[in-house]
Amino acid sequence: MLQKQRLEEVNELIREAQTFASESLGMYYPNPLSITQAKEDILYDLYASPKLKLFYDYSEIEKESDPNKRRVHRIAKDYKRRGYDTLVTTLQAYESEGIFLTKKMLKNTNLEVVCATIHEIVHSQLSLDFSMEESIASIVESLASVSFYEQKEGKSSPDYEKAVIEDNMLRFNDNIIIQYYNLLYDVYQEEIPDDKKLKVKKELCKEAESKLTYDHKMNNASLTYYMTYARYTNEIREVCKYSDSLKDAVELFKSLPHDRTYRTWAYSRIQEFISTHKK
Repeated sequence: MLQKQRLEEVNELIREAQTFASESLGMYYPNPLSITQAKEDILYDLYASPKLKLFYDYSEIEKESDPNKRRVHRIAKDYKRRGYDTLVTTLQAYESEGIFLTKKMLKNTNLEVVCATIHEIVHSQLSLDFSMEESIASIVESLASVSFYEQKEGKSSPDYEKAVIEDNMLRFNDNIIIQYYNLLYDVYQEEIPDDKKLKVKKELCKEAESKLTYDHKMNNASLTYYMTYARYTNEIREVCKYSDSLKDAVELFKSLPHDRTYRTWAYSRIQEFISTHKK
């Protein structure tokens, strides 16, 4: 009975978030979304990266997806034996020729349901460089969740306050990820012995873990994963800041070249917008 009640609550939130995305952000998705569209099983993603190399985004490192949690962790152990850093995440929703919602969303908070729904709708509107698109989806979902609860419940509501806190935490975590990814990337470029690089890496990863609010251990796999989302977030936030509304910012993002090979062109468009509006 409780699970059925939660299913109804989640589906209602998904419908409200989809309506908000369409009416308030100009992001129309043609098919009604609900948890009934979910894959039968929760999916687990494994990312594996060499111990002394950082990559641009998680599309460039080894990846395995499987509904069997034990099997994924067995594969992760095998990668570790072969000298890889690993990260295992639980996939709650994804966009791939349509939006799919997994049953993981039933265990999420209401705020996480709203964010995940909007995040995937953002993906359905774009076809950009991997990291650029994830950065846009990450910031738009976060800022949109604040607007969603302001519109739905008002600024004095606990849900609105939670959305604001989570957005501030996202900004904080993104900046820590960017800082330590760049520090570690520079270490790997130095002409020093590998054992010294590993020692510095261990120290930097421990420092990052002590500052971040994430549960995952920091290593090359997790830093590459989180950097995929964080890389352009400061620029994306500035676009949102200088736009007349979040809807206008979304329109700019939607106007970027829909080709994953135009990374530099899309970034220059964003930089041009920021420099013009800062004056």
